[in-house]
Amino acid sequence: FALFFAYSTLTTMIKFFLMINKQGTTRITKFYGGIETAQQREVEREVFQAMVARDRTQANVCSVREHTVVYHRYVGLFVAVGLDDEENVLLAHETIHNFVEMLDRYFGTVRELDVIYHFSSVYAILDEYVLAGEVIEANKDLVLQRVKALPQLVAGGK
Repeated sequence: FALFFAYSTLTTMIKFFLMINKQGTTRITKFYGGIETAQQREVEREVFQAMVARDRTQANVCSVREHTVVYHRYVGLFVAVGLDDEENVLLAHETIHNFVEMLDRYFGTVRELDVIYHFSSVYAILDEYVLAGEVIEANKDLVLQRVKALPQLVAGGK
């Protein structure tokens, strides 16, 4: 048990979290781990190319470099999560789905313009949901409650 615990604290489930529109413009990007900025842009480009090259009848899982990429297309946005090969793909699907549900609750029905103009709120939701590549809070109501309380905390600190 102690060996498993030590191993699980040294690895991260999620290596990156991306939201890319259908034209290939990255709207949200969050990398967990030691990937340099230049490599991050290359990974974003390769992930987008892999997603658009796949037929809609194929599974929403593909490989890019050493990562397994799980993605969903929501209207005009791709939401993608990069994992190590040994990670649970179904859990990644659920992670994406929960994140988009939180965005829908926060914005009504989330659109690309919401992500563009309110990116700080999107990042706040993502940061409350995923920390260091691990889902830290699966309760959607609690995540949204914390994000909605942030402006009050900031205003109280002035």
